[in-house]
Amino acid sequence: MYGTRTTDIVSEELFTRFDVDDVWGTVINRFCAEAVVNHPLTIYGSGLQKKGFTSLEDTITALAALIENPPEPGEFRTVHHYREIKTLNEMADLVRRAAKQVLGYEPEIEHLPNPRVEPEEDLLYEPEKKVLPKLGIYRLTRVMEDEIATILKDLKPYADRIRRIEALFKPRIRWR
Repeated sequence: MYGTRTTDIVSEELFTRFDVDDVWGTVINRFCAEAVVNHPLTIYGSGLQKKGFTSLEDTITALAALIENPPEPGEFRTVHHYREIKTLNEMADLVRRAAKQVLGYEPEIEHLPNPRVEPEEDLLYEPEKKVLPKLGIYRLTRVMEDEIATILKDLKPYADRIRRIEALFKPRIRWR
């Protein structure tokens, strides 16, 4: 999930949690935080790993629909709510381009050894998406490329805080 705003989050006191560390943070959050302080965007491994994402706004819409339409008693549902699938390299490139527009510079990209156990080849990654379309949720209202600029603008005032936690960008835990 990515994003710092929804139609209801209109002021700073309503901002949601934004994790950027190597364990709990999402990769797009980490890339945006790194960009704000002109730290290299740290890609763990080759960058060919694919990840599924959706915006904060679309996630809330999906959760509301699922709460309003619970499964039948005894029914098991697996719900894949993300609609955008990108490689880590593609996401880093999106952040670099947005940083140039919003911040005036392009951060470097640094590949680090991958501490995680995950395939790094360009594997087929197309999870089944049936539940939400049955509930009438077909399209995205926001896309990563557009939201990154907003995330960078929202993080920029917190650059000093981010600099204090720069050590958290590099992997501290080996999952192997």
